[in-house]
Amino acid sequence: MDSAFAKSVVAHIVSPRYRPGAKPLLQHELDVYRLYQLAARRALGEVPSESGQPSDNAALHARRLHEICTQQALDLLQMCASPSALAQAPFALDVRPSGVAHAAAGDGLFLAPRSAPVPPGTVVAMWPGRSYAAESLPLLPGYPHEIAQRNPYLISRIDGVLLDGRALWAEGGDEGSGEGAGEEAGVGERHENVWAKAQYANHAPPAHAAPNVLTVAYDWALPRLPAELAPYLPNAAAAAAEGAGLLQRAKRWGRGEAAAPGLLLMTLRGVAPGEELLLNYRCAAWWCWWCWCWCWCWCWCWCWCWWCCRC
Repeated sequence: MDSAFAKSVVAHIVSPRYRPGAKPLLQHELDVYRLYQLAARRALGEVPSESGQPSDNAALHARRLHEICTQQALDLLQMCASPSALAQAPFALDVRPSGVAHAAAGDGLFLAPRSAPVPPGTVVAMWPGRSYAAESLPLLPGYPHEIAQRNPYLISRIDGVLLDGRALWAEGGDEGSGEGAGEEAGVGERHENVWAKAQYANHAPPAHAAPNVLTVAYDWALPRLPAELAPYLPNAAAAAAEGAGLLQRAKRWGRGEAAAPGLLLMTLRGVAPGEELLLNYRCAAWWCWWCWCWCWCWCWCWCWCWWCCRC
């Protein structure tokens, strides 16, 4: 951990903006700041100077990170649209059996052996699928009790938007999505996006290597998307009616224009050819329960001792 990031952690923790119930927001802003540093160093060679504490510039970091991700993501889409450019891409992705020693690991996402080493701060993959706002979850096939059984590739963003992780161009990928999905984005037929394989990235268990990628919540600016790249867009609204509401929500997310919510994977460190891309799902909160139980037992014992001494 470099000194700037360490200072950011301390500044965030002591900030009065954050209370015990705001840990997800705290973690999200730390992730954004970390990725912004990596992406800025890759794109500019250095992190631009700024005034104030890192915790005071969360919105600025998110906006700059989005700008850098836009350029990288559009470059990947342009490679999809050009076979000659795709053949000369600096890296490629492979899906094959995961190296994670877990029965549920299944397939994993790897940097292809023929790839060049990928530096930190690089967008390497996109999470495909339809975007569901929190109020549109009943549109999900199998809602509410069979969602996970039908689809193991669901993922949620910090703002509550959920991606179903099913490729829009694959057969059966539109099951239960509703008619008219995607028309509001000006997109007709979808073509395969070779970078939209992020749903195969596995969690890095404690005994395995540390995660080498992190998710970035990214909104595709639909009005500014070149027409030739629109068929390769990996995300779309859940249905025509809900899509309108989702796009209206996107206008309030800071960019003032209709957007298709998506998710990208960005490297946290250099990734070697043939290396598996691993995430931190952040779904294991056992230590929170352990701390809560420890505090509860301590308070109970203290009260019991106080009562006994009083008697």
